[in-house]
Amino acid sequence: MYKCKKCDFEADSVSAIGNHSKWEHNRDKQYTKCSHCNEKFQLGTVKKHELGCMFNPTNYTECKECGCHIRKELKFCNSSCSAKYNNRVGKTGYKRMTNENNGIHPNFNPNKEKGYREICFGKYEPKCIICGWDKSVDVHHIDNDHNNDNVKNLVPLCQNHHQLTRMNEYKDDINKQIKACV
Repeated sequence: MYKCKKCDFEADSVSAIGNHSKWEHNRDKQYTKCSHCNEKFQLGTVKKHELGCMFNPTNYTECKECGCHIRKELKFCNSSCSAKYNNRVGKTGYKRMTNENNGIHPNFNPNKEKGYREICFGKYEPKCIICGWDKSVDVHHIDNDHNNDNVKNLVPLCQNHHQLTRMNEYKDDINKQIKACV
């Protein structure tokens, strides 16, 4: 039997005592901290972690809306920040043809036919006519004919209310609310 010099552990072989010493008495020497996030990693894996570490300045950028750290290939940390940013800069699921100064957008073509979203948002603000949600707004065709882009057939709805127009148990109730708002 072999005995550990630092404690009372006994083993049948020298290699077992060596493993015991390595893992019980020298464990802290087996780990090191990431230079970017200070998280502990084994010596063999820390370099790989540091290359992909979220806090490595070469791997991240900031969310365009809230400024939190995100992977470099992303623009936003989540869909909520994306919607907030797009609404703030004038995009609510469609490309507005005027800039913030109400001037004509450089890509505006007066001969081009307007899309149904432009037609709808020419009459309504880009928010749900039922609840007022303005983060992500769909355009609903009242008669469910997607070829009928008449301004009287288009209303802005949030995604929740728009989904309810397709569900048999809520369809009639939502249509009543739409008619009350139009």
